[in-house]
Parts: sequence; structure tokens; C-alpha cells
Amino acid sequence: MDIKDIDSTGVTNVSAQLNSYFASLPSGSIVDLVSGGLYRCDQTITLTKRFDLIIRGNEATILTNDPTGDGTTVAAPSKKARSRAHLRFSGCQNVTVDNLFIRGANPFGGLGDSAYNSALEGQHGFHVVDLSNGVTISDCRVTDVYGDFGYAGKRAANVAFLSLYGRRNGRQGISVTDADDVSIIECDLSDMRRTAIDLEPNTTKNIVQRVTIQRNHFGPNRLTWVSAGGKGHVNDILVSDNIVDAPANVYVKAGDGTRRSNWTLVNNTSTHNVGNPQGAAWKFTAVDGISAHGNNIMLQPNRNMYLIGVTDCTSVDVWGNLTPGGIGQVKP
Repeated sequence: MDIKDIDSTGVTNVSAQLNSYFASLPSGSIVDLVSGGLYRCDQTITLTKRFDLIIRGNEATILTNDPTGDGTTVAAPSKKARSRAHLRFSGCQNVTVDNLFIRGANPFGGLGDSAYNSALEGQHGFHVVDLSNGVTISDCRVTDVYGDFGYAGKRAANVAFLSLYGRRNGRQGISVTDADDVSIIECDLSDMRRTAIDLEPNTTKNIVQRVTIQRNHFGPNRLTWVSAGGKGHVNDILVSDNIVDAPANVYVKAGDGTRRSNWTLVNNTSTHNVGNPQGAAWKFTAVDGISAHGNNIMLQPNRNMYLIGVTDCTSVDVWGNLTPGGIGQVKP
């Protein structure tokens, strides 16, 4: 089968054909999708144990108008429908996807209440899992999905989201739940129903470490700019040189009491005020090693706001930050 033999008009569901085609490819293959093609995929496209593969999207779109993919309805979706990701990488090594667009079936994606559907929240654009190592998503677009624009978990490593454009979703911008060495660089993410960047191990055995969030543009989200709740370790995190056209709030606290370490936030700029009853835009609990300098973060006037609030933290190094509207850098 040749890729040109698969319908690229968007009329027929080609999920099975694309899955068969990708499964047949030998290691080292380079695939060119039809330029500007429309590939209707009502089920997940899964790359399983594909090695040294390059997919050149050529601005083709993987799309669906079916919210569940299995005949069930939005009002009563199946359990399987929740995890109907659009493009999944399972056990892959050294796979690059370039210039591919994904369009989901969420008609309410964005900040409104209807954007989030807990029964469909696992429908991510790019889903990198199952020990995948060396997956790069470059110059791609994800819009109108029920889940996240991008997700890395289940012991993925060396995952790069580069220049990813994301608009209108039902959950997070990008989630990292169990992965090492993840790069989120020069992305443009906006209209996210929950958190822009979610670093959240699901269990105490999951680990998130060595994540770089750099030179991105973030538009509006409903909840938090960078959040690290959940359980277990979230260590060695660099957040630098980002522009946040939204309140730039940060929350770091392990729900199981695990101590986290080595968070660096430098040269970030926001254009919207942060204000909350706790009196700090960035809240850290039980973190060893916090460095913050060169940031320009707007704080809500007349609320006695500080940039950073710390509880049970050590090695806190904060200097040279601008806090327009606020009264200081570290809350005493």
C-alpha cells in the first residue's frame, strides 16, 4: 500500500488503513502525507514500536467529527471513548512528526464550562507513552480536542514538543505525568480549559524530571499557567523566557508529601495580573532548590501580592524580578 492510495479528501474513515500502513513500514522510513490532505480518522492512529521514522505532514490534517469513535454518544460515551487519542506513540524510538495538523471533535473547546468533559478528557492530540524514547513533534497544530494538545507519560523519555500550535481544547495544554527529558520549546498554546502546563505524576511511582519549558507563548487558560500537583517527584524543571498573555500563576505541591527539587524560573514575562487570597503568584511547598530571577510578572494591585510564597522550602534564591502591582518578591 502506498500513502497516496489512502483517501485524503476527508470523506471516508481511514483509521484502519493508516494504522495498517504505518505498521508495515520498515525502520528508517520517511513518509510524505499528501500536501494539504484531509485524513478522517474516527479511531486512534497508533504507532507501535516504530523506529527511526520520519512523518512529513506537509500541512495535512488528521481530523474527526465523531466525539467518541465507537458509536456511543457524548451523553453516554463508552469507557474506551475517553482514551481515544488522535495520534499515539507506543514504544517508539526516534520518531519525528513534522508539519502535521490535528483537529478534534470538541465543538466547545476553550475556556467555557462545556469545554471539559471528564468522560472524553483523554482524547489528546499527540499521546507519547509506553517507554517511547526520542519522539519529536515539530511545527504541528492541534485544535478542538477534548483532551490535551500534547501528553507524555508511562516512562516516555526525550520527548520534544517544538513550535506546537494549540488552540481550543478540553483539558491541559501539555501534560507530563511520567517522563524524563521533555522539551516544550517555542510553542504557541491558547484557549485551554484547565492548566497550560501540567507536571503531575499520577502515583508515587511516577516521576517527572528534567523538563524544559522555554521561549513559548501562552494565551488564556482557565486555571493555572504551570501546575505540579499529584504525587511523587517533579524535579529539575526549567521555565524560562516565556511570554504569558494570561495570569502567570504557578503551583507546586506533592499531595503525598514527597519533596521536590531544583525549580528554576527565569526571564518570564506576563501581561495579566495574578491575584489570590494566599498573596503569592507562585506557590511552592516542600521544594529544595528554587531559583527565580529576571522575571516580570504582573500582580494584582491593592491585594498585597508577592511573587513567590514558600512553605517548608530550602535553598530559595530569588532576586532581580519585577512585580508591577505587587509589594515584594518573597512573601515573608
